[in-house]
Amino acid sequence: MNSVELMDKKEQLQLMAENLLNSVEKEARKLNADEEVEFNSLLKQIEDTENELNNKLNDNEKRNKTMENKFSLINAINAVVNNRNLDETA
Repeated sequence: MNSVELMDKKEQLQLMAENLLNSVEKEARKLNADEEVEFNSLLKQIEDTENELNNKLNDNEKRNKTMENKFSLINAINAVVNNRNLDETA
């Protein structure tokens, strides 16, 4: 799943958990055993989805930094060709 799909999945899970709590609140009662299991499962899925999303975003940041480093070789070549001093990014 890409990051957009993960964000959508997280929102859907949050809505499901919220709807479950709202229905119980309307009836002015506590969660029964089955509902509590379902709610805890939803919370776990939300947490897992959020962790997966954070991992994806961190991977993208690392990939972007790698790309910046690749382009620095081009800067170094340009600097040498144009008789300029090399800077830290080249």
